[in-house]
Amino acid sequence: MDAQGAPTISHAWERIADLPDNWRELCRDDLAAIHAQWVEERELLRDQGKVRQFQERLATLWAIETGIIERLYTIDRGVTSALADVGLDAMGQYHAAGAISSEVQALIRDQRAALDMVMDVVGGQRVLTSSYVKSCIGASPTARNIGRRSTSRASASTPRC
Repeated sequence: MDAQGAPTISHAWERIADLPDNWRELCRDDLAAIHAQWVEERELLRDQGKVRQFQERLATLWAIETGIIERLYTIDRGVTSALADVGLDAMGQYHAAGAISSEVQALIRDQRAALDMVMDVVGGQRVLTSSYVKSCIGASPTARNIGRRSTSRASASTPRC
């Protein structure tokens, strides 16, 4: 908050920029090899349920760890692993046990919604427009808190969940 009590904005919105003309120079040969290996391994998995379970676990990890990287909160590695194993629906149990705050629950859900939005765009299920991005930000219950850290019982300087 600033001196007048208004929320401090840590990042101003900027128009989405297109890739540079030399975008092909950003490509890496080693990633093509890894992708080819992934495609081959995926073919070995005939059970689509296992693939979906793996994708869900990975998305949960990404959602949680994105907030950690952005320094929105800290969370114990064990809680992160457990939530990846059982899913975000179990956050209520960790909240009841005092392992994560309700604010962190909301931030993690927002991170997951943002990830789902990106995956929809990448998967061709949705067209990315500036209006869509702005509507997602406006719909987020924690959007007004972007850039603010979660505070908890552990430490004001290093937020703990």
